[in-house]
Amino acid sequence: MHVPQKNKIKKTMEIDLDKLRKARLILSAGTDTETIDRALELTISNAEIEKAIEQSLGSIPGFRVR
Repeated sequence: MHVPQKNKIKKTMEIDLDKLRKARLILSAGTDTETIDRALELTISNAEIEKAIEQSLGSIPGFRVR
């Protein structure tokens, strides 16, 4: 039985099929939904890591994360 999860919505999107397939393989995801969810998690994690690095090393002259 399908149980809806909090903060989940259905979306209709146009997504590059090749990118989705590559991401699904890289992330070892079982479904397209899982692929998108993992990719979003990684994007958020990367932003948090960059912020922490910037806060730690941002005072170095000329240092920039991106």
